[in-house]
Amino acid sequence: MGIKDFESNFKAIKQSLAIDQNRKFELLTTQMETLALLYFDGSEEVTKQEEHQAKILYKNIQLYLKISFSLTGN
Repeated sequence: MGIKDFESNFKAIKQSLAIDQNRKFELLTTQMETLALLYFDGSEEVTKQEEHQAKILYKNIQLYLKISFSLTGN
């Protein structure tokens, strides 16, 4: 799974009206955990650019979850 796949998944999950907030939280948390395993733990060979893109996406997901769940009270 490449970084573009993660970006597409994030966009799809974020925009979906069919997925409830709790499920979005679960899915996006899993995305963050997978990003961390693939790009940050050093076990996979990744380029500096891939690592940089993964960090940006990770932070974007984190921010989205923080904003979304602080507004809904969850």
